[in-house]
Amino acid sequence: MPCRPESPKKGLDFGYLSLDNIEIAIDSLYNRGSEICVPIKQLAFTERSGIAVTRTQGTFTMDSTGISLQKFQMNTALSEISAQIKVGNGIFTQNSQTPVEARLQAKLAIGDIIRVLPEYDNYTRGLLLSTGFLSNISMNGKLGDLNLEKADISLPGTFVCQATGNVQNLHEADRINGSLQWELRLKNSPVFANVMPDSLSKKYIYRRPDSPVMPDFHRR
Repeated sequence: MPCRPESPKKGLDFGYLSLDNIEIAIDSLYNRGSEICVPIKQLAFTERSGIAVTRTQGTFTMDSTGISLQKFQMNTALSEISAQIKVGNGIFTQNSQTPVEARLQAKLAIGDIIRVLPEYDNYTRGLLLSTGFLSNISMNGKLGDLNLEKADISLPGTFVCQATGNVQNLHEADRINGSLQWELRLKNSPVFANVMPDSLSKKYIYRRPDSPVMPDFHRR
């Protein structure tokens, strides 16, 4: 039986990962019993899909209290991701009382997205490859009851979405529930010209109330 498919899918295929031009630099690796500290000074590679990571830095630690990823930053020529994550050791047993704290900021460029997901190429026509989805997300709480402090996601000139709320039982797929309060503003854009009727591709504001009532869709 082959260990991977004979023909990989277009884009990023997790069943057929292939890395070239790998560059790794780790400074002062520390390992003592259950304590591990890995200061990543550089990680770069090119994946078969065409995604080329040019720079990765950050510090991964694990001890009796949990795991963390501090000052993490990953870059391609067009995109960048930064993160701070700290999770209690209960994550290994999926304990609902496990403390969680995470902050994520990212710019994901259209050029990189269509390398990973080429099926969405038609939806991004008219946008520069350097145009990026911007995100700023922060959450904290416990694995069984997470507080979404902020989730700001936007595509300049296209939409702005802002959300807050909470999620319960994230670690149990059949019991996930929660509530979100969010607001979405749409603008006239090549993206909506490709996927929406002309009558809807003008400037709108869409508010989703925190209730089971159907939301209103208003034109500004």
